[in-house]
Amino acid sequence: MSKYDGLQELYVDRLLSAPDQDNALSAQSPSLQDLGVFGSEYSLTFFPEARLKELAIRLGHDRVSHARAKVTNIIGERMKTIERVPAPAPDSDRIRVFDIEKEYIATCIQAYFEHVDPIHPFLDRRRFESIALSPNLSDKLASDKSWSALFYAVLALGSQYHDGGSYEPTKSGSWRFFGTALAIFPDLLISRTTLNTVQALTAMAIFASNLSCLQIEYAMVSEGAKKAQTLGYNRSTAPGNDERNRTFYVLYFLEKNMSFNIGRCSTIMDSDISSAIPTQPLLCSGTSFDWTRASIRISRLLSRIYASLFSVSVRGRPKAYYNTTIYNLKSELGAWAKTIPMELRPGQPIRPYTQTTQMIDIGIRLHYLYHGTMLHLDRTALQMEDESDARSDLVDGIMRTARTVLELTKFIDMQPYTPIWVLASVPLAAYLVLFDMVIDNPTHPKTTANLALLDVGCGHFSGLEYASQGTLPGSIASEFTQIARTYVRAQNDSEKNSHPKSSAMYAEGVAPIEGPQETTVAEAPSAFPSYADLQPFPLGWNLRNDGGTMLDGESLDLFGSYYPLWDEGAAYNTMNL
Repeated sequence: MSKYDGLQELYVDRLLSAPDQDNALSAQSPSLQDLGVFGSEYSLTFFPEARLKELAIRLGHDRVSHARAKVTNIIGERMKTIERVPAPAPDSDRIRVFDIEKEYIATCIQAYFEHVDPIHPFLDRRRFESIALSPNLSDKLASDKSWSALFYAVLALGSQYHDGGSYEPTKSGSWRFFGTALAIFPDLLISRTTLNTVQALTAMAIFASNLSCLQIEYAMVSEGAKKAQTLGYNRSTAPGNDERNRTFYVLYFLEKNMSFNIGRCSTIMDSDISSAIPTQPLLCSGTSFDWTRASIRISRLLSRIYASLFSVSVRGRPKAYYNTTIYNLKSELGAWAKTIPMELRPGQPIRPYTQTTQMIDIGIRLHYLYHGTMLHLDRTALQMEDESDARSDLVDGIMRTARTVLELTKFIDMQPYTPIWVLASVPLAAYLVLFDMVIDNPTHPKTTANLALLDVGCGHFSGLEYASQGTLPGSIASEFTQIARTYVRAQNDSEKNSHPKSSAMYAEGVAPIEGPQETTVAEAPSAFPSYADLQPFPLGWNLRNDGGTMLDGESLDLFGSYYPLWDEGAAYNTMNL
């Protein structure tokens, strides 16, 4: 038995018990953390220097390094400190400076509870509106800074849905409200902590999860989580739907998801949580679905994944440990997905014509939580796996998951209020993973589909550039696709030159059969009803000749583009639960 008598031995325990001369060597043990796409402050960690050198040798150029540098510079610019926040005069002058009419306040609050509250249900609407819409609002704003910050954060969130937000900080009416709350933020850190304080930080954290607040998201979320634990909301004895429990678990989801995406350890100690789980049933096609419980369950799983695979305390474990742990975690992820109604379940089609806009939004979040987590697990397993058949299966699974994420980008609401992890983080991770897979496997049977989905990813990021009026140059992603296409074309040409074809075959435009034809096996259902909306050519192009048959392969390989020659009605496979 361990000297810890059943208590978990941590890495720091090994450092303390090891000879001094071993400490430095122990600290240099390999880590799995670089499997992520982002590091602290959303720094791009996907292509480490060793991988860039390997790509330069394989490709014969360093264009990937240059493209990565551009993306890094873009993120760096977004992470710069906000130098000027438009904040009004303090205390009683706040409401007068904005000259807000009561009707507009009511409109913003209505928008907040209609669009934000179903996903982040931490406010008591009746209690909040009794103050926000009362004649004594000015007195409350002047006397209670915590409630004032909460009030303006709610207006900022609601106004995004009423008259629009902005992809840039300080460039919209919603940021004018948020700037007021942000000006009070330092006072919230040093004043007495109350429920209003934690709720103000929670509302500010929700607003800060969009692209305009990239540089302050971590501060808002982590401070809210710390304040909630300071008041003991993680160990509350109140009923599940008490405001304290609801506020804590909203912060729990925000903090766990953000920390996992940027490769940081959580500030919330899961082993010290005993608060009752709140319930918030939503109606989905006649079926009741508890989004709150689902979001808490996946948050807990993310925490378990980090602790068991990416924390320093698991360094030096044998490969058998990782393989077993990954298998168990994937089983838990699959079990979580099966608790979700079929209409929203990851891997099932998203049918916009049968669901409300709000349910589509929740659906895309569920899909991205699932697929983003699966990418981490499968890529970790690939690093640990030595057996060739198992590696091949993992590669197929990673490609399938990445393609699914890119397919689903068409359902993303391209608006400033959409969280960064939905709008950019998960799609970018899938895009870079798929690019990496194409370079490593240029002759894979799914290369044509992979290149097509890289084009879809380019379309998403170009759309983001258009929506942001150029402030987010997402079209830079096209450079990676061009690199991949050029490399695949070169590999195909090299293979053709090493296997000369007969002139008769060239004359007929038929490729020789070098082995037995493989039978196409039907795959799992697509993540959306059909693939027909993918348009690699201008609208109006007819891909069939006058006789109704498909054009030959050479005619379809125009401008270096590949068009998958699927049969009519064939659905593109996305994933296997």
